Amino acid sequence: MDRILAKPGEERDKSEKDKLLGMLKNVPFLANVQEPLLILLSEKVEPVIFRENEEIIRKGDEATCMYIIYYGSAGVFSDVECTKQLFTCVPNGIFGEKALENDNKRGASIKALTECKLIRIKKQSYKSII
Repeated sequence: MDRILAKPGEERDKSEKDKLLGMLKNVPFLANVQEPLLILLSEKVEPVIFRENEEIIRKGDEATCMYIIYYGSAGVFSDVECTKQLFTCVPNGIFGEKALENDNKRGASIKALTECKLIRIKKQSYKSII
């Protein structure tokens, strides 16, 4: 997946596009999105890596993107200091989508519990396609 995500969308071959599309279809939040829209969305995703204990999202910040985990785990915390963990996100898990969809500020803080390899979907891309 790292190799596929490292390429711009237009440079991915059919099998790479299919693999990325398959991954997006396995994300529960995107399960009901029509395939042509998922194909368009797959062209806009970006890979990002966060180190263990690195803050990914801070509660109260503006929502500019959402993330899908494809490697590692991240904790969802009810406080800015990341001391009150609510649950853990694992591969195929998504976070940041609620604030993005509703144009709200972030409702929780997210911190990498291990090294995390994520797929970032920017708000502008998501809103223009979905």
